[in-house]
Parts: sequence; C-alpha cells; structure tokens
Amino acid sequence: MFEKQEFKTLCQQIDEQLGNSWVLASLNNEAAVFEGANDAHFELQLLPDYHHPERLKLQFLPIIANHVPDNPRLKEAIKRMAHDMSPERTPEALARTIDALLIDCHKMIQAFAPDSKSQFICDVVHHPDGLMSLYIENIPEAIGKEINGLITAWQNTH
Repeated sequence: MFEKQEFKTLCQQIDEQLGNSWVLASLNNEAAVFEGANDAHFELQLLPDYHHPERLKLQFLPIIANHVPDNPRLKEAIKRMAHDMSPERTPEALARTIDALLIDCHKMIQAFAPDSKSQFICDVVHHPDGLMSLYIENIPEAIGKEINGLITAWQNTH
C-alpha cells in the first residue's frame, strides 16, 4: 500500500517520465506543481480516498494559466478535468495518464480559442501497448521530411 512519505519520490519519478516539457516547480509532502511552456501548470495532490479510507489517492488538477481566454465556460470545463489516480500505479503509467489529460486540456482550449494556423502544434498520446500516436502540425518542411524518413525506415524494418 502507498505510504504518504513516498509522495515526493513518486513525483520526482513522474517528472523524469514527463521529460523536458514539464518542470517540477514546487514539491512538498502533499502537493507538487509542474510548470510547462506558455505558462501552463498542473498540480498533483495527495488526498485521502473517501471511498477507501485506509488508502490515499493522487488528484491531477490543471491550473488555469494567464493565457487562457477569459471564458467562464472554458474555465469551468478545465476545472472539471480534475482526475483521480491511484498512487500505486507505476510512474510510467501515471505519466501516460497525465500526458493524455494535458492533451485533452490543450484541445479544449483550442476549441474555445483556436490557435493561429502558423503556430506549431504537437500532440502525443501514449497507448498501453507501448505504442503511441503523434500528431504534428506546422513544422518546417525539412524537419517533416526527417521525421517521415525515420518513420519510413522503421516501417521497412518491421
């Protein structure tokens, strides 16, 4: 069973799994704040699980950034993206869930205030079978050709 004193270590492991796109900005015994590009933030909180009083749960909370359009419906929708997770899952599995939730938040913001067509967009979805889906938009042609070449080479070897 997950113990409260394991929280900091788990957050550091999740930070490693999320890679360079997120930075563990603040960490205490019950909460961690991660910062990303464009003033994006999310928090992980360690809370009692009210359905199982002897257990703890992790709660993912997106933090509404300053760049988010001032739209009450959007802000309420982002707040509802709070998601409970078991701290007993592996850091890899938790990071994959967080990645998927962050992509959902980004898509929701785009739906309320679409980005300009010239802005770079990259969405990554990790699948439980070890594969992933990747959507990239508005990159320089040379980089696109290089990515396409890597994927084609991989396809030819499998």
